[in-house]
Amino acid sequence: MHELASRFVAPPDVAPHVAGAAVDVTLRDSAGAELPMGTDVNADPERSRGACYTASPDISPDARRNRDLLAKVLTSSEW
Repeated sequence: MHELASRFVAPPDVAPHVAGAAVDVTLRDSAGAELPMGTDVNADPERSRGACYTASPDISPDARRNRDLLAKVLTSSEW
């Protein structure tokens, strides 16, 4: 079963993110265009020089506002 499941997602002992335990999200404007988030999707620390980290100071003010908005939306709940 482990081997069969590994054909579609990475096994959990590899990394939770690639095993489907995390989801990449972004913001889009009303026309559907992606808003700047500071890096490309799936940027790694080496290629982005650390800008992929949520609190990175090395992103534009627009990207900072968008990241902050996304964090606020994802951490708020009104059940």
